[in-house]
Amino acid sequence: MGPVQPVHAAANAMTLQDVWRVIRANLWLIIALLAVAAVGGYLLNQWLLTHYPRYTSTILISVRPIQDIPYVGGSDDSINVHEAAPQSTELEQQSQAGMITSKYFLGSIVDDPNSQIRQTNWFKQFGTHIEEAKEELSNKLEVYPKPNTRLIAVSMSTSSPQDSLTIVREIVERHVRERTDNVMNLQYQQAHNLARLIEDTGKEMQLTENQLNQQAETMANYGASGGSVQMSALTVRLNELVQAETAAQTKHAEAKGELESFVKQVEAGQTPLLLSEQLAKTNTGSSGAADQLEDNLRSTAVKYGTDSQQYKAIEAALKNEREMAEDKEAKHREEMIVSITNMLKTKVATAEQLLKKNQEEADKITNDLRLETKAEILYSRYANQLKTLQATLEKQKQQKRNLDTTISAAKDPTNALSTASVVGAADLPNKAAFPRLPITMAVSIVMGLALALGIAFLREFTDTSVRSPRDIAKVGQLNLLGMIPHESEDPEAQSARLPLAIYEAPTSIIAEQFRQVRTRLQHSASLDTVRSLMVTGTAPGDGKTTVACNLAAGLALNGRRILLVDGNFRRPEIHRVFGVGNEQGFSDVLNGAVAFEDVVHETQVPNLAIMASGPKPINATEMFESQLLIDFIERALEEFDHVIFDSGPMMVVSESAAMAPRVDGVVTVARARGSNRGQLTRMVEGLRATKAEHLGVVLNGVRAQGGGYYRRNIKTYYEYQNG
Repeated sequence: MGPVQPVHAAANAMTLQDVWRVIRANLWLIIALLAVAAVGGYLLNQWLLTHYPRYTSTILISVRPIQDIPYVGGSDDSINVHEAAPQSTELEQQSQAGMITSKYFLGSIVDDPNSQIRQTNWFKQFGTHIEEAKEELSNKLEVYPKPNTRLIAVSMSTSSPQDSLTIVREIVERHVRERTDNVMNLQYQQAHNLARLIEDTGKEMQLTENQLNQQAETMANYGASGGSVQMSALTVRLNELVQAETAAQTKHAEAKGELESFVKQVEAGQTPLLLSEQLAKTNTGSSGAADQLEDNLRSTAVKYGTDSQQYKAIEAALKNEREMAEDKEAKHREEMIVSITNMLKTKVATAEQLLKKNQEEADKITNDLRLETKAEILYSRYANQLKTLQATLEKQKQQKRNLDTTISAAKDPTNALSTASVVGAADLPNKAAFPRLPITMAVSIVMGLALALGIAFLREFTDTSVRSPRDIAKVGQLNLLGMIPHESEDPEAQSARLPLAIYEAPTSIIAEQFRQVRTRLQHSASLDTVRSLMVTGTAPGDGKTTVACNLAAGLALNGRRILLVDGNFRRPEIHRVFGVGNEQGFSDVLNGAVAFEDVVHETQVPNLAIMASGPKPINATEMFESQLLIDFIERALEEFDHVIFDSGPMMVVSESAAMAPRVDGVVTVARARGSNRGQLTRMVEGLRATKAEHLGVVLNGVRAQGGGYYRRNIKTYYEYQNG
C-alpha cells in the first residue's frame, strides 16, 4: 500500500472506488430487493395480463406510385389527366400513411353504420360518445412506412384480439378500396380523354392532308411534282437564262469596249482600224484635174523651166486643187467618224437592252422558283406531319384498346389496379402485445435495482460514521496518519497481543501499518521539538490504548527512549497490557506521594518504559491544568526522548481536554464505523479552542468486508510478504 496523503475537503467527490464500496457494503440488500422486484414483476405481469391485456394486429400495405400504373400515370400514357403524383416510393408511402391517419378518413369509417368497427366491444364501450371513439381511434392507430421498402404497417391494440383484427382489417380494406376506386376513376377519365384526343388527332390529320394537296397543286403549276427528284421547267429555263445573260454581258462588254477604244483613238488623232477600213471602202481616189495639172506641171518644168510664168500658174492651180481635195477628204472622215460612233453606240444599247431583258426574265423565274421551293418544303413538312399524326393516332387507338381491356378486366376485383394492396393475410393475434413478461420483468428489476441503489446510497449519505479517508475529508483539512486494519482481518496478528502487535507480530499488516503511522508522524512533525504526545479519541472503544502502545513501541524500536504514561484515570489499561500493578503510578507522582523513578517500569520492548495510571485522583482536571503536569513532563524528558500519554476520550472526560494544550502534539484515534463525523468535528473544534497542536488522525479498525478498504491490500501484502 502506498502512503496515505493528507486528506482535504476538496476530496469529497465520490470516486468509482467509493461507489463500488457502497455496492459491496449493501450487496445483500441489493440482491434481496432484486429478488423481490423479480417476483413482483412476474406477479404484476400476470395481473396486467388478466385485467389490462393489449393485443396488437398489424397488416402490411404495399404501395404503388401512380406513375407505375399503365395508361394512367406510367410511360405508356400520352397525356396527363391528373395532378402530378409523388415522384418516389417514399413520398407515396408518406402520402398514403397521411390518408389513413387523417381524421376525415377514420371519422367516415366510424360514422358508417355498416362498418364492422361498430360491432366490436371496443366501439361499444363508448356508448353514444362517438366523437370519443374517433379520438381514441386516431390516437391509438399506428401507421408508419417501413424504410427501404414499399410497405406501410397499420397496427391497432385493443383488449380483445378479435377487435384489434377487425378494426385494422376494416381500415385497410376501406383504404385499398378507395385507392382502387381512385385508379378506376382515373382510368375512365383517361379513356374519355383518349377518345377526345383521337378525334382531335383525326381532325388535325384531315387539315394536314388538305394543306398537303394544296402544296402539290402549287408545285404542279410550276412544273414540279411532289416527291419528284427531276429538275423542274423553271430550273431548266433559269439555267438557259443564266447562260444567255452571260453571253449578253460579254457582248455588251465588247461593244462598250470597242466604242470606248474608237473614241479614244479618234481623240488622240489616230485612225482606228474600223475607220480606216470604212474610209478605204468609200475612197474614190484622187481627182482627175489634179492629176492633169501634175502632168502639165512636169511638162512645163521641162519645157519652160520652174521659174516660168506658166509653171507658176500651173503650180498655183495644182495647189488649189489639192486643198480642195483635202477639205473634201477631211469632211468625209468626220462623217465616217460620226457614222461609226453612232453605229457602235447602237450596238452597246442593243446589248444593254438584251441584258436587261434577260435579267428581268431571270428575276421572274427566280421568284417563281422560290415559290416552287417553298411549296416543296411545305409539301415535305406536311407529308412528315401527316405521317407522324398517323403514327400518333395508331398509338392512341392502341392505348384506348388496351385501356378498355384493362377497365373491362378491372370489373373483376382480383384484376383491379390500385396504388395500394394488402400483403398477406391478417392473422388473429394469439399473444398479448402488452404486457410482455420480459419487458415487465426487466422494468421491475431495473426499478428494484434503482430502489436498492437509492437506499444504499441514501444509507451512505445519511451515515455519519467515519469509515474511510473520504469521511475524514468531510470534517475538514485533517492529516490522516494511517489506517489500521481490524484485528480479525489480519491472520498473523491474531496470535499476538494487539497493543503490542508491532513488537510481537512484526510481519503482520497491522504492524506494517503502525510503522507507517510512525513514519508519517515523523514527517508531519519534527520529533526533535515535539517530544510530548497525547493519544486521545472521540469515544470509548476507539482503540486509543492500542494505538498509543504500538506508537510508543514503534518509536522505541526505532532507537528512541520512550516513556508511555497511562493518563486515563477512568479506565486505565496500560498496566494490564504490560502485566504490572496499578497501586501506584502517574497520579501519585503528580500528587508528590511517590518519586518519579519509583513508578517507572521497564518492558520487554527495548527502550520502552511505562508508568501506570495509579489511583484515580479526585481533582484530575485541576492537576492537568496546573504546573504539576508541566513539571512532570519536564522531569520525564530528562531521562526519555519522548513521553506519550494514553488519555481518555476527549469528548467524554474533561482531563483529556485539560492535558491537550500542555503537550507538544495530539494524535486522535477514530474507529471505523464506531466514530461519527459529528464527534470528530467537535473534537477537532475543541482542540482548536484550547490551541492544542493536532498532529493528525489514525483511523482504526478498518474492515475488509462491508465496503472496507483492505481486502485486496491485505491479500497483496501477504502474497508479497511470502513471495
